[in-house]
Amino acid sequence: VGIIPYDEIDSAAPAEDAFGKHYANIPWALMLVNWGAVIGLFTTLITGLYSQARIYLAMARDGLFFQAFGRVSPTFGTPIHAQWLCGAIAALLACVPVDKLALFLSIGVLLSYTVVCAGVLVLRAESPEQAAKWSGLVTLAAVAASLCSSYILSSKNYLAIAATAVFALLAMLCWVPFFQVPYSRPSTFACPGCPTIPLFGLTINGYLLSQCHWQAWLRLVLTSFLILGAYALRVRKSLKTPGSRNQRDLHLSLAVQPDTVSS
Repeated sequence: VGIIPYDEIDSAAPAEDAFGKHYANIPWALMLVNWGAVIGLFTTLITGLYSQARIYLAMARDGLFFQAFGRVSPTFGTPIHAQWLCGAIAALLACVPVDKLALFLSIGVLLSYTVVCAGVLVLRAESPEQAAKWSGLVTLAAVAASLCSSYILSSKNYLAIAATAVFALLAMLCWVPFFQVPYSRPSTFACPGCPTIPLFGLTINGYLLSQCHWQAWLRLVLTSFLILGAYALRVRKSLKTPGSRNQRDLHLSLAVQPDTVSS
């Protein structure tokens, strides 16, 4: 701020460009920025690889993924096969241009955060089906309102202004049913301000999702259909095996009892 005119900021590396020789020319600040970026990327990648391997481990033990990824190393006690898979996927994604990868990963992260916000409401509400339905309506209304508002900025159309107001009002009206449902407060994942904070998350994420590129939406839809199709086949196969350990684990993992959540 105050170093570069806003229309000249390099979107790929704004801080590095600001402290470079073309503008501020502060070498020690440039070095700190670059080292901070490297360390930040490294810790983020390590955290992602660590958590994703454990997700594959849990899915494999529930019978929803290949059984080989449910094994752990006898020496280290870590899911070694799942970790190798995550490493291979990360190595392949490293070959993709950063700008195209950012388009796809940004919308994926936003969608996962949206699901988390909706999950808090669904797991805590006494009527989870209703909470899931209204969560989807809040997100869709926020996306529609944001798309209309973007059209206003480009065309100054009064019809777009009216549509934005309608969808924004619809998103706020979708909040009302959430305040009419009682919620439990489990000690395992305390979230203050429920349902207000998750509803803010749904609305804001809906706005951010609408700002993603259409190519990101296309890739997200195709990838989601692929993953859901493979997931459904694994569930069907596990349920077709009567009395198997996979079936028992699957029923156990999918059955969410109210007393279990509250405890």
